[in-house]
Amino acid sequence: MTQTTGTYSQYDASNIREDLEEAIYDISPADTPFVSALSRRAVTNIRHEWLTDVLAAASTANAVIEGDEATLETSAAVTRVSNIAQIMDKTVVVSGTHRAVNSAGYKDALAYQIMKKGRELRRDIEATVLNNQASVLGDDTTARVLGGLPSWLTSNTDRGTGGSDGGYASTTSLTVAASDATAGDVRTFTETLLVNAQQSAYTNGGEPTLMLMSPFQKRTFTNSTNFPGVATLRSNVPQNAPATVIGNAEIYLGPFGTLDVVVDRFQRSREVFLVDPEYAALGTLRSMRQWPLAKTGDTEKRQMLTEITLIVENEAAHAIIADLSTS
Repeated sequence: MTQTTGTYSQYDASNIREDLEEAIYDISPADTPFVSALSRRAVTNIRHEWLTDVLAAASTANAVIEGDEATLETSAAVTRVSNIAQIMDKTVVVSGTHRAVNSAGYKDALAYQIMKKGRELRRDIEATVLNNQASVLGDDTTARVLGGLPSWLTSNTDRGTGGSDGGYASTTSLTVAASDATAGDVRTFTETLLVNAQQSAYTNGGEPTLMLMSPFQKRTFTNSTNFPGVATLRSNVPQNAPATVIGNAEIYLGPFGTLDVVVDRFQRSREVFLVDPEYAALGTLRSMRQWPLAKTGDTEKRQMLTEITLIVENEAAHAIIADLSTS
């Protein structure tokens, strides 16, 4: 194999244009199933408060005689709870030259970065409201922190040995993060754990409709050993038609209600949540927006910011199965 003498090939040329596609391929997930399921509520202070109540236990001894002098009962006061508004932001800085040059994939580097940071901020919000974090009031040197969903749940919890609930502390008006079980005390996610949590919520008056889990726990959920009722699905196959292997379930019809099974990439893998979206909301003190920062040189700077809190209207409406194996 010999090249003809004097051939001027593309290896000798210095003026060949690059072959760069006019597209940017980004498959980073940006879906936020928990936040998307919540209603929105405007809040007006850094501490948002609401009230909860509970009925007295049903009694089988409620019988009085004819003409009885009424015995007055003491009424229980409602409970006042609150969560803290957390400021979350993203910043962008792009040089003037970068905006001026001809870039592949976008017309304006600044506009592209603003769009990208907006998606990142939404991911941060999803991860934060599902994180096991205590609420912090903050001060001039400490950022305020909202109490994440796991820090609220105490009525319907299933934890491994050594794990313990957090909860809302009336003495401080803040939530306390739950304590995780040690690595040696995590459990495999099973249908028994799920039914126990669903029963607990039902007994306390809750009716969760959404089950949130990590990708790993979704695999466990479709495993025939752990969830025999889920993994033994069958479908009719027409004659001479190809069969479909079913290895998934997106709705769980349990003994205490129906749950939409949703995978959430941004929650902790060791937890599965049963949520009633009717009793949770995203509180917004400042909605997401962006503005230019002071110009100090040959750059364009932007800040994107929001101030939000998680409103858990009644924690007994939800449930958590915690301390699950993640491998």
